[in-house]
Amino acid sequence: GQRRIGFEQFERTLELVAEKTGGDLEVLREDVVAAHGPAFAGTQREKVRLHDDKSTYTGIHGSDGRHSIPVSDSTTTTGRRASRLSIDCEATNRSKSPASPSPSRERVKELFFQYDKNGDGTISIDELMPILQSVANMREADIRKMFRTMDKNGDGSIEIDEFVSWVFGRQSKQDARAKAALIPSDTSGLQLTFYKFCGPAATEMDGKSFTKLCKDCKL
Repeated sequence: GQRRIGFEQFERTLELVAEKTGGDLEVLREDVVAAHGPAFAGTQREKVRLHDDKSTYTGIHGSDGRHSIPVSDSTTTTGRRASRLSIDCEATNRSKSPASPSPSRERVKELFFQYDKNGDGTISIDELMPILQSVANMREADIRKMFRTMDKNGDGSIEIDEFVSWVFGRQSKQDARAKAALIPSDTSGLQLTFYKFCGPAATEMDGKSFTKLCKDCKL
């Protein structure tokens, strides 16, 4: 099947893009976060580097048969064409970005009470649903499945101990998507943008979605 990358690989990919283009990594990350997600406006299509130049195609479409994602083949302001840049998915596995620090339990409890809109000491599915749909772009079915996982005693609501246990426990990829929305961190904005480009049901990015991200973020 088509090669896909997870969020950690995506972070490493941005590092490689910055290294090979001589760009500033923080600026690159900020450009991605600023996109907030895919642009679907019906405006006139423009020719955009990283997207329209078929000479940048690599992976199974390239001459060497390697799986990689095209990133850039742009013309500089001086008229010189930059070297073709492709990010090998296997290379991103070999060197991962450091994980962001975990939030404190006190911070997690503060957030719990923010999400407890009616102040009854629990979080209901109705309180959680709009947050995860709007911020994390998650499907209702996935939210309900995750809610059942969080609701350890099965009483239909999330108590503070269940919420804390879920945040610090072992999580699925969809849980990680929800956590990025519910527990803000230094990388939350980047994570949420990444997941929005992946699509509502996906937690990994394929080459088509990566190309779309590059086009929308004008990388």
